[in-house]
Amino acid sequence: MTGGDLRPGAVAEVKLAAGLSVAAARPAGPGPAASSTEVRAAGRGEAGTARLTDRQVLINQRIAQAAVRRANEMRAVITVGLTGANFADGAIAAASIDPAPRS
Repeated sequence: MTGGDLRPGAVAEVKLAAGLSVAAARPAGPGPAASSTEVRAAGRGEAGTARLTDRQVLINQRIAQAAVRRANEMRAVITVGLTGANFADGAIAAASIDPAPRS
């Protein structure tokens, strides 16, 4: 994520971990652009028949289980709270910081 994924003023003092403060912030400007994910359009191949084998069912099951594990991990991270490790270095701009916690 980048600071562009935060609405202006989203980083308020009450949202900072105990003992953290904003040491410095450049003058607020428009801030960084939101990050984006490029999603490609689905391919348009010819329709055909597919045979589902026992091996393919096991592969699909492993993929699905991995997705559930990843979703649970992400839920746990969001429940505890995002940290600086969740953002690209230097990506949180002054526009994202509430003026109150600035030192």
